Amino acid sequence: MRIKHLLILAATAGMALSCATKFEASPTQEVEIGFGTWANTLTKTVADPTNPRTQGTSLFREGDGIVVYGSKTISSTPSVVFDGVDVVATAEGGTPVAATTWDYNHHRFWDTNADSYTFFAVSPKEKLATTTTTAKDGAFITNALSFNGKENDFLVADKTVVNKSDGSQYFNGYGTVNLTFNHAAALVDVHVKKAPTLADATVEISSITLDNIKKNGTLTIASSDYNKAISSRLTVPNITCSHWAAASSGSYSPTNGVIPVYGDNGSTAISGSNKKTIVTDTNFSTGNTTANTTPSASTILFNNLIVVPQVFSAPTSAEETDPATATTAQKISITYSITVDGDVNTYTSYLWLSKFDSIDNGTQAASYVGSWAPGKHYIFYITIDAHAITFSANISDWEATVNGYHYLVN
Repeated sequence: MRIKHLLILAATAGMALSCATKFEASPTQEVEIGFGTWANTLTKTVADPTNPRTQGTSLFREGDGIVVYGSKTISSTPSVVFDGVDVVATAEGGTPVAATTWDYNHHRFWDTNADSYTFFAVSPKEKLATTTTTAKDGAFITNALSFNGKENDFLVADKTVVNKSDGSQYFNGYGTVNLTFNHAAALVDVHVKKAPTLADATVEISSITLDNIKKNGTLTIASSDYNKAISSRLTVPNITCSHWAAASSGSYSPTNGVIPVYGDNGSTAISGSNKKTIVTDTNFSTGNTTANTTPSASTILFNNLIVVPQVFSAPTSAEETDPATATTAQKISITYSITVDGDVNTYTSYLWLSKFDSIDNGTQAASYVGSWAPGKHYIFYITIDAHAITFSANISDWEATVNGYHYLVN
């Protein structure tokens, strides 16, 4: 599910109305509105953004910043109005707490000679490698971003067009410009649970890692990519895995998520001396045929891991034979123990990400997830089950009677 959140870019509606006849730009002027003497008389200084938003979440907070690009069009000719302008959240409120007011330095004013305005925005600004063409068409390239699991939740806003004819007054009554942002990275959680057959057993994790994961990526967006329709939003950036140039495989551990996960002692990494105890999913059934069901209970091992979007590689035949040494196919390596009446059995398994499916049962032969796509939150569930060695007994009957004879003669 694409997660989105709404930002209101503060427009100086009152100023625009009162100053329009005095400060309007004429059709022949192709300069940015709001520079020069206006900066000192009509705006206050807005602090640089501090980006306090918790990575992976969908709520801006006071101090957060986005960077806006945009142009106005007069007689089919666009001219730049916003060229990488920092817009900062100056207040917050509500439940949950989120940014409510936004401002920027050197206010621009609506030009009633313009036919329309077009806005683009991203966050945060420092992730961009170039802004050469962004102001007029929304195209951009990010830096090569290194994903450590806790950052690079890069946001891209819908292309927003405000026409002069919108609303009962010009430009929707000179109202605020609503910018809807989209997550460009992927968010991953990994949960582990045990089947009801192990309800009386103690199941513990002593090691779990995500391996062969591409951890670096560069995002490239073209103007033509603002073509995805979601309900009434018709110019959503259509970001796919192919827009990310992903490379540099590596591993993640449970401490790498936005919310680190530790062993049972709650302060150090999961290990053989600090295991993580797993709870029972009492509703799990190997015969389940319903997709996307939520387990009754599970233990989270990776919590809000931000990753570069990528398509999963299927294991080669050599990797299938020796998964411990696999270096290409993305996998989960997990070591766990099952303890019953003091008897401890320890196992190590390797799970290919390409074989996770959308139905929670004992058969890995359904619709595979296939990738971590941009803007989606993935929750992977691993169910630990076991088939106990059981015995029955019976006694075979005596074989056929064998008669023996012996003659004793005196």
